Amino acid sequence: MKEKIRKYTKILRIELEDLQEDLLMMAEIYHQRELKREITDYVFLENLSLLQSEIAGIDNIINSLQDINPDEFSSIEEFAGFISEQFKKKTLDAGFPESVFALVNRKLVKVSRYILSEED
Repeated sequence: MKEKIRKYTKILRIELEDLQEDLLMMAEIYHQRELKREITDYVFLENLSLLQSEIAGIDNIINSLQDINPDEFSSIEEFAGFISEQFKKKTLDAGFPESVFALVNRKLVKVSRYILSEED
């Protein structure tokens, strides 16, 4: 089980880094739309600010993965529940947008389903 939890952590890290890349791409799309005058400077800056906060929040969560000892858990469900609660608390305590936890939670569910499907 410990190896599955370590695998879960590795896959989750990859998924979260991919999510950061997606958000950076969104920032570039917003920039292009602003240059074409499809959106105002104000809308661009508001969107960019939100994306930067989301990226920072996800980065904070990625960095916190190394502080979690997978040997303390006996199942994937227990581990996933723990990190979900930890990430939710980190998001609230740090004042990151609520969207950070929503985005991260989708990745948690995705990775959990993948790892648990391997057991079948």
